[in-house]
Amino acid sequence: MTSYYEGALRAHQGTAGSRLITVGGGDHGVYQSHNPCVDAYVEGFLVDGRMPTEDASCEGKPLPDPTASR
Repeated sequence: MTSYYEGALRAHQGTAGSRLITVGGGDHGVYQSHNPCVDAYVEGFLVDGRMPTEDASCEGKPLPDPTASR
C-alpha cells in the first residue's frame, strides 16, 4: 500500500514545475487546520498564484495524546 506521502512524491516528480510542501509529522489534508505555514503557502497560491521557488517544508503539529485526561 502506498502512503499519502509516497503518492504525493510520485505526483510531484511526474508534474513539471510543481512544488511539494512537506509537513513534518503531519498528515494529508492539513490546510485550514491551524497551521499558519501551510495556510500561507496554499492561500498564496490560490489567491495570488504564488509558488515557492523550490520545495518547502512546514513543522507539523503534534498528534493528540490519547492518554491525556480531558
